[in-house]
Amino acid sequence: MARRFSNIRKGGEYKKALDNYVDYLTNTDNRNTSRFTGAGTPGTRGKSQTVGVRLFGADITAGDYVVSTVPERGLGSTGANFDAIPDFGTGADKRAEYTIDPANVVGEPTGFNRPARLTVFLPSGGASTYAQSKFTKLYYAKKPGSSYTTPFGRKFSATGTTERFADARAQIIALLKGDGANQFPRVSIREEDYDGNA
Repeated sequence: MARRFSNIRKGGEYKKALDNYVDYLTNTDNRNTSRFTGAGTPGTRGKSQTVGVRLFGADITAGDYVVSTVPERGLGSTGANFDAIPDFGTGADKRAEYTIDPANVVGEPTGFNRPARLTVFLPSGGASTYAQSKFTKLYYAKKPGSSYTTPFGRKFSATGTTERFADARAQIIALLKGDGANQFPRVSIREEDYDGNA
């Protein structure tokens, strides 16, 4: 009997979560954030550095790139080590250039807004704890760790000249998702915003 009505019970939970989310969006008096309460001390924005990416939506010569930014915290062995991962931050087929050469920088083409972005989660160890969502009021298991983000694009070599985003996405997930060296348990990718394609 319990298994028979499990979907109904889940439906009730989802309905409650949806109601709470709608209330969060419409009732600003219930938001306990500094923008609404004025409490707390503003945090300091972390440092960032320039990074070069070869766009998927533009014909850019091999080795050249447009310039974006990446949070410094994601670089090096104390972060996600993006700049040292073979076939992503180093090597002929890298997808991001973390050492900018002005001679290789090209202007942003018309219609370009944001490059594709990779986000990974790096666990820090320890047991998961339950945390309450401020949006739905439901509890979820929160694993200790940090998320890191970096822009990326086509391969920098000539082999990336006609590379499609979908192919690159599949290759990056295969390269980075896992529990090996330079891999992460959670990997998410957002397509570049170029001429309304994202």
